[in-house]
Amino acid sequence: MILDLGIINLKTEKMEYYLISMKHTQKRHEFITLWNSNERGYTYNVGDAGIYDESKASSIDSEYDSIKIPTEIIQRLFIVTSDHHERVPNCKAVWNELGLMMNNRSLRRK
Repeated sequence: MILDLGIINLKTEKMEYYLISMKHTQKRHEFITLWNSNERGYTYNVGDAGIYDESKASSIDSEYDSIKIPTEIIQRLFIVTSDHHERVPNCKAVWNELGLMMNNRSLRRK
């Protein structure tokens, strides 16, 4: 929703996030691991991943080895695979875009 106050337009949309599991995304994986909806496991498929509000995403981000990423960023980064799934490639270009790096085992914040 946008409020038009004459001179200034204020955006009042609430931010929504996907959650990346840094612990469950390993170097050998082809795709980034996302949290499923309702905190029920993990998925590579963007369409199956949960979309979390600011409060829930921040809570999970600080409590678990995960990072919240705005939905519009994930929507920009996914590819459509040959089996018609939307997935985020697990590669250096994506890590850089997300402010992450890969150590010997899993993703980490830079």
